[in-house]
Amino acid sequence: MASSSMDVSHHHEILINDGDDTERIEGKQKQTFLQLLSKAIPTNFISRCWGNIGSTEIYPELFRPLIYNVYGWMYSVNMEEIEKPLEEYASLQDFFSRKLKPSARPSLSVQHKRKILQKYDLDETTELNEIERDYLHAEMVSPVDGTVARFGTLCVELNELDETYEHVFLPQVKGVTYSMQELLQKEKRNTQSNTGHYFDYYQIPTSKSRGGYCKQTDEIVVGEDFTEPAIDNTSSQDDIASTPQNTKQKKKLHYCVLYLAPGDYHRFHSPCDMTIESRKHIYGKLYPVMPLYLNRYPNLFTQNERVVLNGKWTYGNMHYVIVGALNVGSFVVNFDNSLRTNVKRPRKKKAQNASTAIPQRSSEKVDTWDKKTKEEHIKDPEQGEEIVVLSRNYVQGGLSIEKGEEMGYFKLGSTIILIFESNEDDNLAFNIQKGQKVKLGDVILVKKNNNQ
Repeated sequence: MASSSMDVSHHHEILINDGDDTERIEGKQKQTFLQLLSKAIPTNFISRCWGNIGSTEIYPELFRPLIYNVYGWMYSVNMEEIEKPLEEYASLQDFFSRKLKPSARPSLSVQHKRKILQKYDLDETTELNEIERDYLHAEMVSPVDGTVARFGTLCVELNELDETYEHVFLPQVKGVTYSMQELLQKEKRNTQSNTGHYFDYYQIPTSKSRGGYCKQTDEIVVGEDFTEPAIDNTSSQDDIASTPQNTKQKKKLHYCVLYLAPGDYHRFHSPCDMTIESRKHIYGKLYPVMPLYLNRYPNLFTQNERVVLNGKWTYGNMHYVIVGALNVGSFVVNFDNSLRTNVKRPRKKKAQNASTAIPQRSSEKVDTWDKKTKEEHIKDPEQGEEIVVLSRNYVQGGLSIEKGEEMGYFKLGSTIILIFESNEDDNLAFNIQKGQKVKLGDVILVKKNNNQ
C-alpha cells in the first residue's frame, strides 16, 4: 500500500502524495509539443463524429457477432460475462455500454438476490458467499472495472481545508500535479471572482431506487416556491462556547483515480451508500486519457469535459467525477436525463437562454428554467481559453444511492475520480495498489481495527 504524506509550501499549498515523491511545480508551466498539437486537433468534433458512427445500427444482424468478437479479441473482453446474445446489440455503442450477468460481479449478484427476495417478500437471510460478504462489509468498493491509476490520503487540520480546496493539489504523474479546485470548479458562493461560473439551479423529484437500480423519472419539475439553497453562516453563542478553543480537528481527504480501458465494462456504479446533492457539468476538451497520454499532458483532467456529482457519504463530503475523453465525450447519468455531454458549449451572447444547454421537454419547464438561469464564463489563466460550467442542485435532501447501484455509463471508456473526506479517527485505509486491475465491487477501502 502506498504511503501518503502532506507537503505545505511557503504558499500554503497542500499536496496529496501517493508515494511517488511528487513535487508541486511553481509558476506557469510551458506547454509541451503534445499540448500544442492536441489543441490543433478538433477532438470534440471528432468525438461527435465517432458517436454518430458508433450509434449507427449494424445490418444485417448476422454481422454483429463477427464485429463484436473481433473487438473483444482486440481488447480482451470477457464475452461470457455479457448479459444478452451479441445479435441483440444493434450498434457499437450498444455493445460498448453492455450490461453484465448478475453472477459476473459481487455487487450485481447481491442486488440480484435482494430483488428476488423482495419480489417474493422473503426475509433477507439468503446465504452469501465470502466475496459477497466482503463486498457488503467494505467501506467502499470499486465503482467500475478499470485500473488504479492513482490514490492517496491527506491528513490536515480542518481550518486548512476550506470548502473550495483552493490549495490542494493532486499528483497526475511524477513531478506534475493539478489543482483540485480547478478539477471540481469549486468557488465560495459569497466571493466575487475574476473567473465567473455558470449557475443554473433546478429541482427534481427525489428518485428512490428500487431493486438496486437507479430510476430516472421523466417528471423534471421546478416548483414555484423554488429558492436558491440557503447558506447559514450564523452560529449560536452556545455552539461557539462548546467548542474547545485549543482543540484542532483533523480531517482526511482521500482520492482515487480509476481508468477504464476500451475493453472494460463501461457502466459506473456507486462505490458506497451516498446522497447526491448537486451536479456540475464542466465543458472542456476531449483529450485521450490513456496512461501514455496522461504521462505527457499536464493538467489533463482539468482540461477535459467532466461532470462532478457532489454529495455526502457516511464520513463526510463526497465528489464523484466522471471524465470524458476522445471518442468518449458522451456519457449518461441515469438519474439526470437533462444532462447532455459532448455538445457545443453555450455562446456568451446567448448566456441568458437556458435552452442552449437544456433540452426542451415542455414550454412550462423551459420557461421555469429560463427564469432561474444565470450564466457566466470562466477564463482559464493557464490555457487562456473559455470554460463554461453548468451547476444544478437536486431536490432538498439529495438523491439516495445505494452501494453498487448503477449510476450511468460511458459510450466507450474513460476515467472516474473519487474524492471524499473522513475524520482522522475513522481509521479508513485503501486496500489497493497502484496499477492494480479492479473489477466492479472489489473492495478498495476498509476500516482498520485499532490494533492494526
